[in-house]
Amino acid sequence: MKVRLLFLLSLIVILGGFYGSMYIPTNKTMEFLAFEDHAERAHYERLKLEFPHQENMFVTLIKAEKGLDDFNSFRRLDQLCELLGKDQKTEQVLFLTRLKFPFRTGNIDRSRKMIPVTDSLKFEKRFKKLHSYPDIRPKFISNDNKVAAIYIYAADNSSSKSFGKIIRHWAKLNPQFSAHLLGQSLSEENYGKRIQKDQQKLIYITLGLLFIGFSVFFRSVRSVLFLLWTICLSLALLFLLIFILQIELNALTVTIPVLVTILSLSDAVHVLEERQKSSDVGSTLRRLAPALLLTTLTTVAGFSMFLITGSNALIEYALLAIAGLFISYFVNRFISFVFLLLFPISLKSDNNIQFSFSRRRTTTILTVLLLVFSTTFVLNQYRTDHFIHEDLEPNTEEYLGYDLIRKHFKGGRRVELFLEFESGDLSPEIINRTEQLDARLRSAGLITDSYGIHTLVKRYNRYKHGGNPKMFTIPKEINGRTINEIKSKEVLLGLNQIIGENGRTYKYSVSLTDIGAAKANELYKEIAVLVSKIFGKDQSFYIGGPSVIADKSILRLSSSLLLSLLFALLAIIFMIWFRYRSAKYVVAAIVVNTLPLMLVGTFILLKDHYFTPNSLMILTILLGVAVDDTIHFMERYSALSASGVDSEQAINSTLNSSGMAIVKTSLLLCLGLCALLFSSFTFNVESAFYFILGILAALLTDLFILPQLLYTKKEQS
Repeated sequence: MKVRLLFLLSLIVILGGFYGSMYIPTNKTMEFLAFEDHAERAHYERLKLEFPHQENMFVTLIKAEKGLDDFNSFRRLDQLCELLGKDQKTEQVLFLTRLKFPFRTGNIDRSRKMIPVTDSLKFEKRFKKLHSYPDIRPKFISNDNKVAAIYIYAADNSSSKSFGKIIRHWAKLNPQFSAHLLGQSLSEENYGKRIQKDQQKLIYITLGLLFIGFSVFFRSVRSVLFLLWTICLSLALLFLLIFILQIELNALTVTIPVLVTILSLSDAVHVLEERQKSSDVGSTLRRLAPALLLTTLTTVAGFSMFLITGSNALIEYALLAIAGLFISYFVNRFISFVFLLLFPISLKSDNNIQFSFSRRRTTTILTVLLLVFSTTFVLNQYRTDHFIHEDLEPNTEEYLGYDLIRKHFKGGRRVELFLEFESGDLSPEIINRTEQLDARLRSAGLITDSYGIHTLVKRYNRYKHGGNPKMFTIPKEINGRTINEIKSKEVLLGLNQIIGENGRTYKYSVSLTDIGAAKANELYKEIAVLVSKIFGKDQSFYIGGPSVIADKSILRLSSSLLLSLLFALLAIIFMIWFRYRSAKYVVAAIVVNTLPLMLVGTFILLKDHYFTPNSLMILTILLGVAVDDTIHFMERYSALSASGVDSEQAINSTLNSSGMAIVKTSLLLCLGLCALLFSSFTFNVESAFYFILGILAALLTDLFILPQLLYTKKEQS
């Protein structure tokens, strides 16, 4: 009666857990890996608040293969600007046809439009002069005249939906153009939608694939139901934990339910396989108890090493995974008896593959040589890096838009240098030193574009001389009157984009090509040295911006993850030694579990030429996953050896008792991981591929190499 009540309660928990999973919140912020230092984050947020009007800025990129240098093309682009400007959420639209500029008069307040769309002759004349304006042309139109950029400044908390609708409607009426809308809020909106979509989709695909796998391997309704019940109960308890604690899932933690699902099935399959060898459920679970505990602890060791990275996101990821693993252990060890008692399962063993062991020294020698070669290659070629396009999903709005920026505007990485001066007042010294910094960076070829207080002063000087492009220079003499004139034209010049609301913070922005995080980080150091030399001790500075934060974070995480991988390996070695107190077992475990890691690492380096935090995480998790089957094999072999069975006979018996379970669990793990191939995030898709490759390699080492390493001529009783 109690068993039936427990089973009924488990069904209620499963229904409640999966129902609660639909209401788990998601974190739409794309910077979940960026800030690990709370003081640094607070500082950056304070600096951003000095320029609040720039938070909701969208960029519309318009491409025409035949070019955008004709009068009719600009008339159509101006029509789009007009449509965007009519939207209630639009505060300002900036484009060449809207940009006011003095011609001949030298009076800023009586400026004309930079590119007129009312007179074709004037258009052609002024368009030809655009190449003389280095601060204007690169911002609005590419050098090959094929891509134009329209900037939309929107009201606070406005959505991109209305802008996107206007742009799509305009593009349908003008099929010769392709249009893409970019913006941080737009990216976060799409990011959040993908997380919500993946949250439910991935787990149901995983369960569907596993159902197919269970049906093929076990061909027993009760066996299939037992495995699904065990997995779903573990999942439901994890969902309830996340829901009760109101933990927000992000692109990283959204994969935790999938990982917990596939990791819990390994022990469940071994419970099922052992069940056929004993009529007593209690003795079956007691016999498996050491292996279940050790496999859980070794997998936990892989995840727990993320705790030493200092990354809040990885710590949260590790804690959720560890909680899921212990829940799975609890269900398999202490709750699975409920189903086994209510629904007795009888498995037929005649379908199992019969393994036969034969001693081959060449296998051991070749294995060691392959391990040495792959380890040497990984150590020699090891480097970490990150490129912006890795965060973007192919064929998405963000990817296509970024591709246009990268190819036609030679940009992509936006770096923001915040300078804070004690005096605060705009002075000739601040202007001249900013110009000096800009000149040094440009002469060194480190940047493709820049924008700062020096830009606006040079622009003002050009205004004063009737828009003459040759006068885009810093005036030889800047006195108080000049500075007051510049301040009086704050809105026209755009000083609010450069000087913060407190009047002491100045922003200097530069663009550079996507050279990767490693090279970019060295560049940031060079910029910091230059700033210190040019400005001295009178100011404090901070190099920020999304690209800078991501680069620093990724390089820091990569170093921490490499250490976590090494510590995970040491922790697993210690636990195996503590369990078996045998150097032979430790060496065997090291070889058969390090080889798959080195093979996957070699493949990653051959394919991508560098490691990312994601690939290093994969190796750490893979180590904890791969060692499970090794432990089940060694546990069975150790028990037989301790009872006095000959080594070769013990290996053959272990292969034919645990071998099929290892094959089934490995193939089911691969099948379950295939669900990640349906994720909307590229790094999850790549994770699935590398996981599957590593698990298959681990399967081969467990079946063909581990027996060779465990074999001894004389077995001590």
